[in-house]
Amino acid sequence: MKIININLLGDRPPSLLPSNLNIDPELLLRGIVGAIIALILPLIIGFSVDKLMLGPAVAENDRILRDLGTNKNTASVLRKEKERAEALEKDYESLLKLARQSATWKSVLEEVRDLTPTDAWLTRLSIDGGNKLKIEGKALDYRAIAFFYTNFQNANHFARPVLGSLQSESVGGQAVIRFNLDCDINDQGLGG
Repeated sequence: MKIININLLGDRPPSLLPSNLNIDPELLLRGIVGAIIALILPLIIGFSVDKLMLGPAVAENDRILRDLGTNKNTASVLRKEKERAEALEKDYESLLKLARQSATWKSVLEEVRDLTPTDAWLTRLSIDGGNKLKIEGKALDYRAIAFFYTNFQNANHFARPVLGSLQSESVGGQAVIRFNLDCDINDQGLGG
């Protein structure tokens, strides 16, 4: 068996190394204290987070779960109250939506009224699919129908009016023209 010695410090033999190192004791003490603090500080922080912050929260959570577990009635009451609160929120949102829609439809119907000339009247008004307005009406002359159609072309709440067929008829001995008009309800008009 052979033993090989490797000198990692260079070619000088160990006797040539300085035997007395000149180290400042205060600096050495600071280094040791810093190393100890660096090792202990995470332990102290972890302990304080676990015991002082998370511990009370976990204990309170356990107490609530224990109370709910021992009192089934309380848990069912809480569940019912939560469901009731959710239902009330849903009803409230529905009422808000209806209130907004009713104001919107009020303005739509007011605009239809304002667009209708005095020598024409509506006999039927319906809404298909929530955004398609169908109007049937009668007018005393073709000029009133043309005016009505032109008004719808320039309206805020309506887009793409299409004038349907026109038919002459008599109502109480008075000659009238029956007409129909379809148009889209304009989303920009509804938003405003």
